[in-house]
Amino acid sequence: MMQLFSPSPHHPLPHSTLIAALAAVIVVLALLVGWYSSRLQLEQRRYLRLEDRYVRVRSELGRDETQRLIDESYQE
Repeated sequence: MMQLFSPSPHHPLPHSTLIAALAAVIVVLALLVGWYSSRLQLEQRRYLRLEDRYVRVRSELGRDETQRLIDESYQE
């Protein structure tokens, strides 16, 4: 009986292909880390700006009035 599919011997990837693939993965990961790092810094700056505004509003309105406004915002 004739075999339709003959098993092919397992050929490992050449070292140059493996090195190129790993280098590409490293480059992509480095780009992603840089992007996430810049997003994190942006969010930290936004948070600090928001916190600064909150402190200024709180000092202008007073502690009790600020807490009342916060409580009202949760009820809406």
